[in-house]
Amino acid sequence: MVHILSAEAGWLSRCGGPERGPSLDPADFSTVESLIQDWHTVKVQVREFLDTLKNEDLTRNVEFAIGMAEKRSIAIGRVNVARGQSWCSSSGTGYAAALPVEGAEAGGIP
Repeated sequence: MVHILSAEAGWLSRCGGPERGPSLDPADFSTVESLIQDWHTVKVQVREFLDTLKNEDLTRNVEFAIGMAEKRSIAIGRVNVARGQSWCSSSGTGYAAALPVEGAEAGGIP
């Protein structure tokens, strides 16, 4: 879950949102509550960023490299594949990964 949150924040940062800094470390999340808190922060940041985009922004390319791979670029409109709900399209995780965290907040089992 921490990896997915880190990827979400990383894509947001690459696209022009708040800087994530280094990848998130699972050791920094000792409780489900701490993960939920950070997840909500990133979710709000994504929604605020999406509200600033204009149609022409969707064709703007952002560069990225995953691991030691060669740099690539992708249009912002292609990163956001799930109607503004996912920045994790390159890893195939999508926003569905948030469901266990949101379920835990509602009293369910993550």
